[in-house]
Amino acid sequence: MSLGANIREAREWWEMTQRDVADHLEVTVPIISRYESGEKIPSLERLQELAELFEISIDELVAS
Repeated sequence: MSLGANIREAREWWEMTQRDVADHLEVTVPIISRYESGEKIPSLERLQELAELFEISIDELVAS
């Protein structure tokens, strides 16, 4: 799986919307959408925030 698909899967597992994730990271919904589609790669800092939000490691988040 790709990073974007892993982000989407984790978000859906937690039953969160893209708006929920965007609000937590203090970014816009289109940025979360671009992360999930693979159009944009999150910075290391954002990856850490996402991993903490989803209670997984960065390794799990980026695993293919």
